[in-house]
Amino acid sequence: MSFKTAKQLLADFVTEAFNDHEKVKQELIEQIQKNQLTGTFGEAHVQHAQRTESLIKALDLTPEFIAGEEFENLTDEQIQDWIDGSYKSMKRRENDYLRGGISERDMYQLSGVAQYRVFLEQFIK
Repeated sequence: MSFKTAKQLLADFVTEAFNDHEKVKQELIEQIQKNQLTGTFGEAHVQHAQRTESLIKALDLTPEFIAGEEFENLTDEQIQDWIDGSYKSMKRRENDYLRGGISERDMYQLSGVAQYRVFLEQFIK
C-alpha cells in the first residue's frame, strides 16, 4: 500500500476544489435556466456556489500551477515550507474575520479560509 505525499495530497485538494466549483457553477446555471432558483432548494444552490467560490479564493495555488514544471520541481521541504506559511496565513485571516463580529458576506469567505486551514492542519508538525 502506497501513501500519497504532501505534494500529491495538496495537488489533489486544489484540483478537486476547482472541479467542484465548476460543477456547482454548472448546476447553478441549470437551475437558473429551468427557473428553479426560487424553488425549495434554490437558496441552497446559491450558498453552495458561494462556499466553493470562497474556497478557491482562499487557495494560494491554481490547477495551472500544479500542472506546471515549477510545482513538479518543488522538493518535499519546499512543499512543507509552503504548507506552513499557508497555514499561518489562513489562521491569521480566520482570526481577522472573527474579530469584532462577522457579516453574512464574511461568513462565506471564512468558510473557504477555514476549509483550507483544516486541510493544511494535517501536515503541521
